Parts: sequence; C-alpha cells; structure tokens
Amino acid sequence: MKKIISILTVFSSIVLIAQKNADLIITNAKIYTVNQNFDTAESMAISNGKIVAVGKSTDILKNYKSSKVQDLHGKTVFPGLIDAHCHFTGYATDKWKCELWGTKSWDEVVARISEYAKTAPKE
Repeated sequence: MKKIISILTVFSSIVLIAQKNADLIITNAKIYTVNQNFDTAESMAISNGKIVAVGKSTDILKNYKSSKVQDLHGKTVFPGLIDAHCHFTGYATDKWKCELWGTKSWDEVVARISEYAKTAPKE
C-alpha cells in the first residue's frame, strides 16, 4: 500500500509540475475563436490579459492551473468586438463641409468659412 501511495504522490507531483499557471480559466462554454477555420472551443486559459490556450475543457484543465476557474454552464463567449461606428456616407459628406472644430471666436469661424468658400466642392 505504501508503494502505491508513493507512486501516486510522485505521479501527482509530475502532473502539477507539468501544468502551466493561468490567471483565469474559462470552462464549459461555447467559445468562438475566429481563427482561420472559425473553430469553437469549450475552454480557454488566460494569462497576463492574453488568451494562451483554447480547446476542450478536459485538456485545458489538465494542462493549466489557476485559482480562478469560471464555469460558464454552456454560455457563449464572443471575441472582443471593436465598433468604430463610422457611418461611411456621413463621414464622406463631412469631408465636403467646412471644419469648424477648434474655433474659439466668431471671427475665427467667419475667417475659416470665407477661406473654405473659395474652393468648396458644394455650394
């Protein structure tokens, strides 16, 4: 019996040494990776604000350890979306307009409009 306990202790130590640290592990989720194949994953490990691994929950939990493990109970995770929120038509027509940003006086507004009117593409 002592021999079995010793073997299990050594094996457990090897497994713990082989595990990498993560700040957070998200598990039991549907994660859209948006890689070239648009794969989905069940789990991911995050370290220093970056995703370091994605895959099956069993693989991530086997290879990474963290004091923070969040079970999403099958909820979906999307990648970060950045919306510059540019209305392209409005942006293009704004380029035809006289820019008055940064003016500090009525005289400066009049001067800028007068200069703009000399070459304005629209009336």
